[in-house]
Amino acid sequence: MASRMPAARLQGRIINADEYEKDTHGAAQCLDCGCAVLGVRSYPRTVGDHEIVVRAYFRLPTDAQKDGKGHEPGCRFNIGSAVSVLVARSAEVKTFSSEAEPLLSALLGKQTELRLHILTEIVQPRPSGYSEDGFDKEIQPSGLGRRYITSQRLLSAYLRAAESLLSLVGWVQNRRDLGEWIVLRHGSHHVRWNRFFFDLEDYRQLYDQLAALEADQKAAHPVAIVIELGNQSLGKMTKYGSWPLRGRNPTLKSEELAICPTVFVRDEKLAHEMLKERLVLVCAVPKLGRRRDAPKPWLKPEVELQLTVNHSAQFCGFTPT
Repeated sequence: MASRMPAARLQGRIINADEYEKDTHGAAQCLDCGCAVLGVRSYPRTVGDHEIVVRAYFRLPTDAQKDGKGHEPGCRFNIGSAVSVLVARSAEVKTFSSEAEPLLSALLGKQTELRLHILTEIVQPRPSGYSEDGFDKEIQPSGLGRRYITSQRLLSAYLRAAESLLSLVGWVQNRRDLGEWIVLRHGSHHVRWNRFFFDLEDYRQLYDQLAALEADQKAAHPVAIVIELGNQSLGKMTKYGSWPLRGRNPTLKSEELAICPTVFVRDEKLAHEMLKERLVLVCAVPKLGRRRDAPKPWLKPEVELQLTVNHSAQFCGFTPT
């Protein structure tokens, strides 16, 4: 499992990935368990017509985990251990209500089930009929009920589990690796990881997914989506009481539609915290705004991809690999 690490141990000291030079420093080891790791230099990555810089990191050699030379079971960089911690953290809700259903629960074998219908209630506690752009007269209910959060203490426990989950997704990033350990379920339906986790180059796929759901009058489930905020200052509060943060449109010039993400943050302090990060991973229930005609002949028509953030557990900084 190619876990990404920002630092490693080198001859009794800690070295950051951006300082490491293999020819100069020699072999490096995992901070926790001491297994051999490789340094990966920073490099540019093209997304759409834009280039981003991937920061340096350490990772396991290819097939090291399968060959028994990877992270030990108790190591924090072992994905199996990280998922076990998530399951234990999710079980905390049982201490507040014996009838509470955990966000994540262990299945037979090594897999764990993530219940997106519970995540929906955690990340979207907004009143019925709410719409940031005023376009929808009514938000269609999911049909799965709103029965999981019955107290503030229970909500706090759910939020802690959701925060840990988002950090894990941002750390692992690889959908195949995530799918080996975590199965996604929304009500009675299983969901593929490519319909939950969307990187910068996946916006058109998310747009098509949401458009199909709207056509069938079905509710969207939460997604985890990477957004590039770049350098911007906080604008004015909307009439609905949130602060809009505009993400960069990563679509190619050759595509016919610009998909523009906007994060509506319900707390001003939280919005300032988000703006400290150039790239963020946001967990929210997505919604398509109005499709707007191109304002100029040389520009594209555009549609706004709307996400609402109510809690700090819904976002984390993102370092692409």
